[in-house]
Amino acid sequence: MRCTLWLEECRGAIGMESGRIEDWQLSASSSFDEQSTGPANARIRHEKGSGAWCPASQINGSSHEWIQVELATESLISAVETQGRWDRGRGMEYPTAYMIEYWRESLGRWARYKDSKGNEILQANVDTQSAVFHLFDGAILAKIVRLIPVSEVTRTVCLRFELYGCTSKESLLSYSLKDGSHVDDLDFRDTSYDGTIDLSLEGGSMLFGGLGKLTDGFIAADNFEENPKGWVGWHRRKNPEARVTINFIFGGYQNFSALLLHTNNFHKHGAALFRKVRISFGTVLHDKSVIFSPRVVQIVYPADWNFDTARWVRIPIPHRIGRRLKVELDIAEEADWLLISEVKFESDNVSFQFEDKNLNSNFETIFANHSNDKNSLPKDPFTVEDNEVQSSPANCLIIGLLISASLISLLLLAVLYCILVSKRTPMYKVKSNDVSHESAYSKATLQMILTSADKRPKLKVLPSTTAKFHTLKRLGDIQTFSACSDSSSNGEYAEPGENLSTPLLDGPCQSVHYATGNIVADSIHYFSRSPTALTGSMCSSSTSPSSRYRATPSASAFGWASGITDNGPKPYDIVNFDYSTLHYVKNLGNGKFGTMHLCRLDEHRMVAVEELDENVTSELGVEWFRSLGTLKHQNILHFIGASASKSQPQTLCCIHEFAVNGDLRQFLRNQSQIGSEVLVSFATQIAAGMAYLESRGVLHCDLATRNCLVGHDSTIKITNFGLTKSCRRQWYANDYCHVNEHSQMLPVRWMAWESLVHNRWTNKSDVWMFGMTLWEMFNKCSCIPFPQMIDSEVIEVLQMMSETRTFGATLSVPEHCPGKLYRELLLPCWRYEEDNRLNFLEIHRYLQKLPLMQSSSR
Repeated sequence: MRCTLWLEECRGAIGMESGRIEDWQLSASSSFDEQSTGPANARIRHEKGSGAWCPASQINGSSHEWIQVELATESLISAVETQGRWDRGRGMEYPTAYMIEYWRESLGRWARYKDSKGNEILQANVDTQSAVFHLFDGAILAKIVRLIPVSEVTRTVCLRFELYGCTSKESLLSYSLKDGSHVDDLDFRDTSYDGTIDLSLEGGSMLFGGLGKLTDGFIAADNFEENPKGWVGWHRRKNPEARVTINFIFGGYQNFSALLLHTNNFHKHGAALFRKVRISFGTVLHDKSVIFSPRVVQIVYPADWNFDTARWVRIPIPHRIGRRLKVELDIAEEADWLLISEVKFESDNVSFQFEDKNLNSNFETIFANHSNDKNSLPKDPFTVEDNEVQSSPANCLIIGLLISASLISLLLLAVLYCILVSKRTPMYKVKSNDVSHESAYSKATLQMILTSADKRPKLKVLPSTTAKFHTLKRLGDIQTFSACSDSSSNGEYAEPGENLSTPLLDGPCQSVHYATGNIVADSIHYFSRSPTALTGSMCSSSTSPSSRYRATPSASAFGWASGITDNGPKPYDIVNFDYSTLHYVKNLGNGKFGTMHLCRLDEHRMVAVEELDENVTSELGVEWFRSLGTLKHQNILHFIGASASKSQPQTLCCIHEFAVNGDLRQFLRNQSQIGSEVLVSFATQIAAGMAYLESRGVLHCDLATRNCLVGHDSTIKITNFGLTKSCRRQWYANDYCHVNEHSQMLPVRWMAWESLVHNRWTNKSDVWMFGMTLWEMFNKCSCIPFPQMIDSEVIEVLQMMSETRTFGATLSVPEHCPGKLYRELLLPCWRYEEDNRLNFLEIHRYLQKLPLMQSSSR
């Protein structure tokens, strides 16, 4: 599985200083003396020969001297570092400025690097000894790289240099598209594009044969008006068809499993996510014509008016093969702009090649010789409904047989149903607000029970011809996968390698939003909502104590707030996995509803699998799965699907992503080098996840560092299922206590006073717990809240607060917490009046701005 470049991960030295670049790979236009000042002497921080490369002639406005390095393979170059000629104090020459030119086979010519403002000249050194490092605005793909020293005045120049980047693992050759728009003072054209620019297109320019901003690894900022760098954008006024088409060309056949787009959603300034995406797959024939398959992937993506942050949108692809990829994006109806800063692919090379004779002659052929017809890009060569197959007697016979077989199957099912009804032994029974069935059921029965209502998903993926890569079966509206695709290491799944130890914190946490279309449909079963009490397995009372303290179950599943219908989660079509795809690794301990196991899912990724206990009814299991499946956010632990145990088909299994670094409490205790900046980042991620739950009307009710997991890339995953590195709940037994003889174990040290005294659970009580979680975190989890008090004293403090309306205990400023953060965020979380506490959206925005406020105050 490969993904395109992340710029932050592509800054390693190519090898001038270390010697990985050999002398034969270096050449120059000329040298003052080949032995002492030839290109082999241009290695940075080396004193070889006379200490640098020096061209034979002086540099002025008309000169064109260069030194170049031919790389072993095509590489992504992200930075250059230069030095002058020191020569142990004898040198006096250095470059004041230079240009970068590069060549690769797919481009077939020399291109010149330009920064985001279109500048070609890079400023260099001011003396002979110090090194100047210049980071590119975006990486360039090159086989040969040239440095061309420039000067406004005639001068002698000598230089040493190093290139930084990484080897290209991609076979993407180029992409073509209509250039971005330049409206008023906003320029969203692909200024770094190194291919051919055709200016003859009416209403804009056409780009083809090169690469640019969409593949340079640079992730642009949210507010495009303040910082437009890195975005390529199309304005509705300049594109009346409201559609953007991008064609990607690869060097070999690729087996695609996903497309990822980094898109802008800053709707305050008129930008929004695309409304619909349509992906077509094609190949190139010997006559250079392009043939596209009629089987496309089409997804309608829902608008997001709650959060205006840019995000990765992941489009799953069911292992389709092709050398050409055509992506059509529809601009949202309410938006003026569609903005993209980066495109990534999850794909693998295909080891075999196709022959022309194996291709369906009925496919529509589109000729790709753009130089002959600049406006020949296909408008809409086929539709989702695979209707290109021509009618023929053979086809009619096949269709007739299929229809007859379907009618016979329906007749048999009707007879079977009548027999079952007459014997009063239904396979499943549906009540008004419930789904129930026999406790012992087979896997097939389970699949029927999980079938949702009759709404069809908007995710339309027609069957692939490459069944050996991916088998997809339809059972009602459930998708049963016999093999599961890979996920990017930057996606929602944690994929540890052989070593499950804690990695270093040197990578940024990226966000990926999965485009799943409308896979959520109205269900025959859902949480009941009461105007007086919260329902769901997390925030509901299982007892009715006479005491003033209500009983609330401890760590269970998330709960939905009552009365919320617009933003609340819709029922979820559960993905059922074949149990044989789960390969046992080791036991993790006990979870909430059963035994936890670490498994490898079909040899591709590590997952946590919970086998539900026998006393957990299938009704509760299905309800729990449906509630978990509706939550999709990069900072919420991802529910992958369900399975039925092979040895005990009546046993349900819940499959989650596995967080390799365990829970946040243990992580912080083991990572002494973590600074306050990282802690603020963790707090921001937790706030982002809780803001998402708040927007969906979901309550957590047990927020603490023990229920925040740390992924392989230091991404925080909120949960309360105890899916930690070893899942030993006894580690945190002291975090819970009985309030009275009627109550279950409660996390009283984290609970808001109204939850403990009145059993009132709201998003504002979650805010209280968030404040306690931050207090833990900024103490690096060296202690729990109210460390000097026993449980009964904490209960008294909260009870007193309900009477005095003041917090009777003071939690000191945590050791690693900025005083400003403590005063402006933690203390407001513990206000008596719930309405006076911040909401999570406000908290998230505050934390996002905190680094800027800190830097401006310095």
